[in-house]
Amino acid sequence: MPSTYSPDLRIELIANGEQSGTWGQTTNTNLGTLIEDAIAGMAAVTTAVSPYTLTAFNGVADQARCAALQLNTSTGANYIVNVPAVTKLYVVRNVNATWSVTVKTAAGSGIVVPPLRTALLRCDGTNVVEQLDYVAGSFSIGTTLSVGTDLTAAADVRLGSWWEVS
Repeated sequence: MPSTYSPDLRIELIANGEQSGTWGQTTNTNLGTLIEDAIAGMAAVTTAVSPYTLTAFNGVADQARCAALQLNTSTGANYIVNVPAVTKLYVVRNVNATWSVTVKTAAGSGIVVPPLRTALLRCDGTNVVEQLDYVAGSFSIGTTLSVGTDLTAAADVRLGSWWEVS
C-alpha cells in the first residue's frame, strides 16, 4: 500500500513496510519542515491577481500550511486570498497600506482584513471566521483603541484617569 497524505496539513503518512531504510528523509521533512511551518512558519505572499489561491501541496512546503500569512497586492484594488477548505488557524497580516484583503475559501465566506492590520482567523472547513470573540480576564491596550462601530461594555470602562459607567 503506498503512502497517503493527511487531509488538513498534507503530511506524508508512510504505509507499513514502505520506504524501508529510507524513511528518515520523509520523516525529517514531515517534522522539520511541514509541521514546523504549520506551527511557526510564515508565508509572505504578494499577488498580482484576485482571487489568489494559496499553494497547497502534498508532502512539500507550501503557503497554505504556514501558521502566519503576510499578504500584499499589486492589483491596485481590494483583493481576495483563498485558503484551502480544511480546519486551520491563521495569523493574517495585511501589509498593504491601501487595499483590504478578504481571506476566504473558494466556495465559502471570509473575513476582511483592513490595510496594515493583523487578524487571528480560522478556517472551519467551509468558511473563514474570526477566531477571537471573547477574552477571559483583563485585557490591556498599550496605546490607542479604535472602534469601527459600536462599543458595548457590560461593566465599568476606565477612560484615562476617570470612570464611566455604562
